[in-house]
Amino acid sequence: MLESLSRRQSDRTAEDCPLPELYRQARQAAGALTIGSFHDGLRQLLEDGSIYLHPWAGPLYALPQPPLALLVGHEIAYYASPRKAA
Repeated sequence: MLESLSRRQSDRTAEDCPLPELYRQARQAAGALTIGSFHDGLRQLLEDGSIYLHPWAGPLYALPQPPLALLVGHEIAYYASPRKAA
């Protein structure tokens, strides 16, 4: 997932990646990836300080593919970006 985010950032000038798109890319690379495993991986990358998760800012009824969003604290994370190396 981190490679996909880094590649996307270099290709598209720092555009955050929607989680459904990241999930599709991860499934292509890992095969039988479940949504739960995907969310676990995101949580681990967040805990490691490797990524940022960004919230959905629109109304909840407009959230595309809600099962792929991730509840983090009181926010619904829907986008990810790599954390830049210091």
